[in-house]
Amino acid sequence: MIRFSIIIPHKNTPDLLQRCLDSIPRREDVLVIVVDDNSDSEKVDFDRFPGLGDSHVEVYLTKDGKGAGYARNVGVTHAKGEWLIFADADDYFFTDNLSKLMDMDIPGEYDVVVWKSKYVYLDGTYYVMGEDASDKESWDIIRCNTTDKLYLNYVTPWAKMVRRKFLMKYGITFDEVKHGNDDMYSNKIGVIANKYAYVNIFVYCHERLSGSLRETVNVESLICRIDVFFQKNLYLKSHGRPLFDIVWILSDICSMSYGKFLCLILKESKLLGIRQSYKDYCSTCGRLGISKIPFLSKIINMNRFKNYLRRKLHSFLGIPQHYKNSISYFRSLGVQIGDNVSIIPPISPVIFSSEPYLVSIGDNTTISFDVVFVTHDAATRVIRNLPDGNRETVVYGTISVGENCFIGCRTTILPNVKIGDNTIIGAGSLVNRDIPSNVIAAGNPCKVICTLDEYREKHKDDFLYMVSLPYEKKKIYLMEKFDIK
Repeated sequence: MIRFSIIIPHKNTPDLLQRCLDSIPRREDVLVIVVDDNSDSEKVDFDRFPGLGDSHVEVYLTKDGKGAGYARNVGVTHAKGEWLIFADADDYFFTDNLSKLMDMDIPGEYDVVVWKSKYVYLDGTYYVMGEDASDKESWDIIRCNTTDKLYLNYVTPWAKMVRRKFLMKYGITFDEVKHGNDDMYSNKIGVIANKYAYVNIFVYCHERLSGSLRETVNVESLICRIDVFFQKNLYLKSHGRPLFDIVWILSDICSMSYGKFLCLILKESKLLGIRQSYKDYCSTCGRLGISKIPFLSKIINMNRFKNYLRRKLHSFLGIPQHYKNSISYFRSLGVQIGDNVSIIPPISPVIFSSEPYLVSIGDNTTISFDVVFVTHDAATRVIRNLPDGNRETVVYGTISVGENCFIGCRTTILPNVKIGDNTIIGAGSLVNRDIPSNVIAAGNPCKVICTLDEYREKHKDDFLYMVSLPYEKKKIYLMEKFDIK
């Protein structure tokens, strides 16, 4: 009786495919499905195609040439049994360990089982993909409740096996694109699965071979990988999950390991990721030194490439093309904004959290840069993951900022907070309680420091009256006042 279906997409590498097939134990409970993606007849002898004549292997020859994602989806339609395992034709299994894994009694509470994999680079070096990055092995089943790791750490289809009924129930399939077809597949599994089991043994070896699809660097692959990257993060953002760092896509584009690419970045600047402000990101590409990578410069106009990345991130964050339109844009998101409100750039609509319609800002209020309005409590994930927890548990709250307020830069305002009129919140504050009108408040947690009248009295000798002064005159005046030569 079939329990495991192993699905292998293939194109133009029959010798490596045979190596992969040879690494799979021949068992009565294992069905191997090979789907050829319109291989070149000059590179493949179809009369002697690997797997033909093997009672444990089914071979399907497609003529569509739609890529590995399409081939994997075809394989799923022919799959049988309880578990689905995916492999690349140019990789292989550690036979004995795979067989032992198949003999294990996996509790029914787990829809996903992950294992250790070796990830071998072109130069022969490798890293270990798994909970334990060492070479040590153990046959214990480890329960893992934090499923974010399923898409952050196990981004490939071959690092895990998944219950077939789980994929069927949620309609999880592979994208039929040439590059990154498995990204959304792993994303959705990581978001939907309640938990997963981890077995600390080496089951699979992935090799990055010259000429493979992953090593292909051209305009088509660049654009496709970028599009998939932002599609992944849009999905994760809609589910309130941690996002992928922009370095992942850039390292993939450059066919470097994440570590090697990170070293390159750190030579130029601090790591700037997707969570950084838009202004920081706009200068990222130039500061990374990407245009100095010879083969990239040869295949694509680097300025156009950098501008494309900027536009994609711009769109992803939802930042309007011109700042002058930002207030109307935020209103379109549902933020209740009064008249004569200023929001100082650099900004991103993520500051209004995933429920912008729960935020209101009164007339004549100024919001400085990098202020965050948090309208939900994601810490309820801990409650949801408890044995007696309810998966639907969540907390939401409104945020109200009064009229004629100033919210200092990098302030975070938590749910169920009301800030009164004519109130100043100091920079870097964490506002977790109501703040009354006509006061100055700051700190973590934010507390009232003094009244507005006391603030005015204290600083009356510091006030200057020159808001409308032209820039050059203001510069001259201030340099003279502070004795700057």
